[in-house]
Amino acid sequence: MTLLLSVIIAFGQTLSKEELKAQKKQIKALMNLVKEAEASIIEDPNIALAKLRVPSESPLVNKDPYVWYVMAKAKKAIIDTENNMQLLKQAFDANKLYSTAYGIYGDIALCDSLDKLPNAKNKIAPKYTEELKTMMAECRYILYNGGIHYYSSEDVVSAGKYFAKFADLRSYRLLDDVLNNEQDINILNDATFNATMCAMINEDYNMVLKYVDNLKNDPSRVEYYYDYKARSLSATGDTVAWLATLREGVKEYPANEYFQNSLIQYYNERNMQDELDKLMDEMIANNPTNALYYYVKGYILHNREKYDDAITWYKKAVELKSDYVEAYANMGRCYITKAQDYSNSQASTKITDKAKIKKDNEIIQGYYKEALPHMLKVRELAPDNKSLWMYGLANCYANLNMDKEFEEIRVMMEE
Repeated sequence: MTLLLSVIIAFGQTLSKEELKAQKKQIKALMNLVKEAEASIIEDPNIALAKLRVPSESPLVNKDPYVWYVMAKAKKAIIDTENNMQLLKQAFDANKLYSTAYGIYGDIALCDSLDKLPNAKNKIAPKYTEELKTMMAECRYILYNGGIHYYSSEDVVSAGKYFAKFADLRSYRLLDDVLNNEQDINILNDATFNATMCAMINEDYNMVLKYVDNLKNDPSRVEYYYDYKARSLSATGDTVAWLATLREGVKEYPANEYFQNSLIQYYNERNMQDELDKLMDEMIANNPTNALYYYVKGYILHNREKYDDAITWYKKAVELKSDYVEAYANMGRCYITKAQDYSNSQASTKITDKAKIKKDNEIIQGYYKEALPHMLKVRELAPDNKSLWMYGLANCYANLNMDKEFEEIRVMMEE
């Protein structure tokens, strides 16, 4: 090895006869080292890997597929040894088993690509295809087990790496006819989901986006596809794609609260009330039993000061969800606002017009009577959330001349 490391060849330059002779000698020595490594695999594959270090790093020979074939063969021997000990329930080196299985695929892929290059006669005559295919196939479940091992050890980063590596087996053409059975397809789907889930846990949103599209082809996980993709697009700042994914997701899964709330919040924060109104119409059509959509319809009309229409929608919301606190509170507020607006509109009534004043008071009190049971219901459902009902009740009691009840609220407001 000392000899091999001491010779430096200047590539890209015309070599003298002496330099060419030295280069050939070095290539021969390197390839002999590879042959020695292959011969030592049976005795000790770790020694084989040590022998391969220099040839694998040398540009003189590391484009020869034989180097990487022997590298993969040595790693496969290590994998088999550790895996057999595991199967026999003997002590084994889990990190060595799984890391070697993880690394072997790069060696196999490189060997396969070099093996399929044209030779000196411009012919393609691969030597190692079947052996490489066998090695790949035999190691595949170890990758998945590596993901399980690290996930169980609460190393979610490593778990995601191994699940992703297994999911990536789809890209290896050598395995096309190996992975087309139901069992492998199911495990590939599981690995893809697990890799995506681990990436979500690790907040590695770019990794999520790399794998999440595969979930759309898995019927049992399509909702996760929309959910994980939308959250990741939001985290990476792709608002246009995020919004499009949310709209697709809420159409397919109208009960998903993340889709609902995100869209509602997006349109509401930007005061896009027409878009929000249209969205609610679509959502009600798709899922007419969801109280939230009726509430939001009421909320939109409430903001437009169409109080009677808002009350109609709020009533539909509480019919579907009898403990819908916010809907009861807003119904009460609508009636109180109607009372105040009517009172303000009659401010020009002459004090001498007793009949008109009496009629106006009856109308105003009628609104407060309508508001009162809704505010009481809010207090019943959310007694600790005083801001939802305290001031509304005080308003009702004061205008309905309910002095005892008003005094209770007044004391409460001063606390």
